[in-house]
Amino acid sequence: MPLSVVILAAGQGKRMKSDWPKVLQPLAGRALLQHVIDTARQLAPDAIHVVYGHGAEQVRAAFKSEGVSWVLQEHQLGTGHAVLQALRGIPDSHTVLVLYGDAYTGVSLSGAHLTIYHALLAFTLAAGLLTITPGLDTALVLRTAAVEGPRRAMLAGIGICCGCLTWGLAASVGLGTLLAASQVAYRALRIAGACYLIFLGAKMLLRKRRSAFAIDDASSTVFASPVSASAPRWFVRGLLTNLLNPKVGVFYVTFLPQFIPVGVSVTPFSMLLAAIHATEGILWFCLLTLATRPLSRWLRRPLVAQTLDRAMGTAFVGFGLGLVFDNRRR
Repeated sequence: MPLSVVILAAGQGKRMKSDWPKVLQPLAGRALLQHVIDTARQLAPDAIHVVYGHGAEQVRAAFKSEGVSWVLQEHQLGTGHAVLQALRGIPDSHTVLVLYGDAYTGVSLSGAHLTIYHALLAFTLAAGLLTITPGLDTALVLRTAAVEGPRRAMLAGIGICCGCLTWGLAASVGLGTLLAASQVAYRALRIAGACYLIFLGAKMLLRKRRSAFAIDDASSTVFASPVSASAPRWFVRGLLTNLLNPKVGVFYVTFLPQFIPVGVSVTPFSMLLAAIHATEGILWFCLLTLATRPLSRWLRRPLVAQTLDRAMGTAFVGFGLGLVFDNRRR
């Protein structure tokens, strides 16, 4: 099947605090974009399309001998808009791989170098680091374990991991690429996710302070009884927290392909990688849940529980507002 690679290199790189285009920033003696182009060439694609914008003349001059197809994005309107500029010149019959021009991973995309064993090992290490990085998922499970009990926390964690599996499947069959390419789809999912996070945060902030007896009774029921009929609610909460975050989908679209060796069946191998990520997530959530057990009595104190709700509620509202006002595509 014909393959076209789209490399996104139009960003300004404000966080680098430099007027120099970010894709021209040096790494190991070469520009970032040079690393990405060289890695993409290992796939022997039919075409490499570089979307450029900021510092256009400098970027083209630095890579004038590379033999790539240049696509100008005059106005930097996000990742989806950038991808659409390139798609206009790519036949519908082509498979499209989208790469960031400033996100070289050091992983070879050539089947001759990236064996299945090395791909699995590299992904396991990379996904493990991402799993333990503090974020929304960790905050949700940690708060649920502290206030609601371990069973409900693990149900939320399982929901989050099922969301990862869903995103992995979507990325492998091309639905994730639609999200990355469609500004409307990305924005709609972003707003839906923001509303849900703000809703969860507001519930935590407005939760009435319960007495010590009420918290003890609720906690002992959660710790000692089988999973109640309302248990699916906690699973759904974790699932929606993951699925309604469009950045997770874009992350999977750009991250998984870098660990898929040439010659393997893409969908099954993508699901295997997603399963590894989900398994690491479950293990991490188990560790977080167990860490709260020695502190369970202290965490059940009304003032502590209320303070934790206020802190996590503020964090969730902050995450939601961040999605509302974040017009960048990363």
